[in-house]
Amino acid sequence: MKPCTRCGGLFVARHGNASLCSSCKSRRKQARWWQVQAYGERNCPRCRRDFEALAENQVYCSKRCKDASRPWYEKAKYATPEHRRRRARWAPAVASGWVRCARGSSCKHRELVDGIFLGGYIRGPWDLDHADNGNGYLGPSHRECNRATAGRPRAALGESSRIW
Repeated sequence: MKPCTRCGGLFVARHGNASLCSSCKSRRKQARWWQVQAYGERNCPRCRRDFEALAENQVYCSKRCKDASRPWYEKAKYATPEHRRRRARWAPAVASGWVRCARGSSCKHRELVDGIFLGGYIRGPWDLDHADNGNGYLGPSHRECNRATAGRPRAALGESSRIW
């Protein structure tokens, strides 16, 4: 048993350098968090709770409220205006059902046509596929073909997809 250097109470030390009991240790961590300068009490527009602003431009009480209040098109990974325009341009053609997957021979629904593997027709959920090297867009593809790109570059080189 050792005496706590802050409150004087006795505690069981887990190691030789311990100087604070668990309650004083937790209060010390809380004190650090609230030592940040506050910018007044505000009301969160999302959950309507009052909170103490920690930055001059803070509007929401938490990151959760901030993210929940953003529109869907800003939350999406590919939410750029260019991506939305390209997808809107392709939407009518893909809806017709006569557009083939941009993945071609690596499409999961590929078809053999005159001895050449072509991407299958897109009927259902689709993505605007991007090139694996990150340069531009390939075009529309099946959602499952687009999202199964993890091992594609190594497989093309004939290497194992496992990194040792």
